[in-house]
Amino acid sequence: MIKRLLNALYGLRYLDLLIFLLIFWQIFSSFIYPHFEPRSSIFLPSFSRVLKELWQLSINGVLWQHILYSFKRVMVGFSLASVCGISLGFIMGLSRTASKQLEGLCAVLRPIPPVAWIPLSLLWFGVTEKQQFFIIFIGAIFPVLFNTLDGVRGIPSEYKNVARSLGIHKSLLFKKVILPAAIPKIMLGLRSGMGFSWFIIVAAEFVSAPRGLGYLILEGRNVILTERIFVGMIVIGCINLIFYYMLTKIENILAPWQKMNLDE
Repeated sequence: MIKRLLNALYGLRYLDLLIFLLIFWQIFSSFIYPHFEPRSSIFLPSFSRVLKELWQLSINGVLWQHILYSFKRVMVGFSLASVCGISLGFIMGLSRTASKQLEGLCAVLRPIPPVAWIPLSLLWFGVTEKQQFFIIFIGAIFPVLFNTLDGVRGIPSEYKNVARSLGIHKSLLFKKVILPAAIPKIMLGLRSGMGFSWFIIVAAEFVSAPRGLGYLILEGRNVILTERIFVGMIVIGCINLIFYYMLTKIENILAPWQKMNLDE
């Protein structure tokens, strides 16, 4: 028990800045800002008020409903983007013909902001879950694709030459050399894609969703409950942080040598 407590306290040393900012937020919004702005509670509610709103939305189940809807949309869109992005990344990385055909198309589509697809997606799919999946897919696929492509192309040629000199078959070359070497970049792309997914879901739900964390934020603006806006923002940030660490743990399992290099 004592050991667990000490480990928890030891881990808090990485949260010094966060704790300081939260304390400063509470003091500034409660005692300093009101002297300059009588409506300060509307513009910047205190952290304690945000926590109170978070607790109330949690105990009545409203927050969990919004989280569930957004979570489902993100996971479906992100999963589709991950499968397609990783597959296309390997195809482009291993085939010059495919690379020449697809790079031009990607160069045209990649700079288009995902939110620019919202009007078209509403025409194609209507106000449906498929429309939400499509928007997240568009936003998440390119980080996954291009990081995978960088991982495949960044493999030193010496690795491949040594494997070929040992008479390794092409299928084993992919399994034993190309795939393991590309894993760190793939995981980087997945983490980036997940972050983009939560970024995009908010904009998508602003426009065409009756439920979700984006809708919760919009509702807070409409009824002038600023603390509700902060609740939505904080929850999105925390969920993405959880996924970030989960994907990092998976990378450490799949590519333990990468963790060793970082530790050095």
